[in-house]
Amino acid sequence: MYEIYNAFRKVMDGYTFSASESDKGFYDKIRAIAIRKSQGDQVFAAYTVALRTNIGWVKDSVKRYWAMWLAGNLPPGRALEIFRILTIQGHTENPNPGPEPPDPNPPGPWKPPQTQGLHCIIKKQADKRQFFCGINTPQGLWLGDYGLNVGGPTVRLWNGTFTPYGQFPECESVFDLYLPPDGQMLLTNEHYACIRKRTPSGWDKKYGRQAQTDLMFYLRRAGPYLYGNWIDYEDALSGVVRTNKDDLNGNTWNEICTFTGKIFPGMCTTGNDIYLVGKTGNYRGDGHPILADFRGNVLSSRPDRPSNIYWGVAKHGNVWLMGTCNGHIVPLARGEIHLFDGATNKTVWSNERNVIHSIESHNGRVYALATWTWTVEGRTSLLISSPDGYSWSTVCEIPCASFFGTRFDDGGVYMFGGKWEEFGSVYFYKY
Repeated sequence: MYEIYNAFRKVMDGYTFSASESDKGFYDKIRAIAIRKSQGDQVFAAYTVALRTNIGWVKDSVKRYWAMWLAGNLPPGRALEIFRILTIQGHTENPNPGPEPPDPNPPGPWKPPQTQGLHCIIKKQADKRQFFCGINTPQGLWLGDYGLNVGGPTVRLWNGTFTPYGQFPECESVFDLYLPPDGQMLLTNEHYACIRKRTPSGWDKKYGRQAQTDLMFYLRRAGPYLYGNWIDYEDALSGVVRTNKDDLNGNTWNEICTFTGKIFPGMCTTGNDIYLVGKTGNYRGDGHPILADFRGNVLSSRPDRPSNIYWGVAKHGNVWLMGTCNGHIVPLARGEIHLFDGATNKTVWSNERNVIHSIESHNGRVYALATWTWTVEGRTSLLISSPDGYSWSTVCEIPCASFFGTRFDDGGVYMFGGKWEEFGSVYFYKY
């Protein structure tokens, strides 16, 4: 019995037996049991390859999923996908991974549309990943997605076809992408509030927290610093991190503010100023929307909107524009845009679409995306304000369930979204 146990432990640890070893017979029996299962030979091979890493958490995950597959709780196709992902992760976090294929330097076949109006760039990419963010570069369109349901979020490059550039099994999403002056991209993760930087050997974690419930959202520049904002989605806890002065490439991050009793998922910057939006209390509980400076000092609030939360925010001239996000908190609440002029907070737009994640000031106007909650198949409205921000009109309707992120570039606005756990879509509106 001990010999069988010893052989099994060696298998679990990725040990390769020599022909002369006494435990090899028991190893062969274990392998025979495994490969009698559906696709067992493929799963066993993928498992042994995945274990060839020195990264502790990767190896632990491989063992856990192997046990689930042996117990019949993991379909073989899913097991193969997970072991492939973990093999890649073990490679990208290995400090000596060997040479990496060079980035695709020539521009890809895809070019941004040149005609005015709405264009669908990627329609219903049916891999159960909703896009959260993106950046267009000469290599193509870099995309971050939500992937908690499919083995972790990814970063991919799209230039007519997809090329994978990293996956993060322990996280929920790649929430934001930021391109610093050195060209080595930064990203943020929900779960463990990670900030990572791309290097020749993969994605180097520059900041992270201990709690899985901590979510890092946006990266923004203000003066000589980069800033990031995070929340704990279970507790009334949030904070702001910042780079060292003049470290605009995002190599070193420090906690500068922690807030209790309020959370701030939204952030914008203008010049040297940083503004935060969110709500009092925790994410799903009682409370009301608030606008604050980066020290957490509340500038404006709406106690008449109980359990609502601000998410989108833009500073536009002398006023602030904030969008409510109620999809998970008050499912039947209307989405609203509120304007604060330094003295009064008033509602300037309202609609049955209950999520406004994105509000941005650009070229003298403010743009917003009014969309449905993640799970509803509906339309999204791209909105534009009057020059003073007090009145709003619809630019176009977009046949997509929901959007999370926007990016102004190439003479228009990119919009990243899809439908939760079903598909991802990218649209572009050319002015």
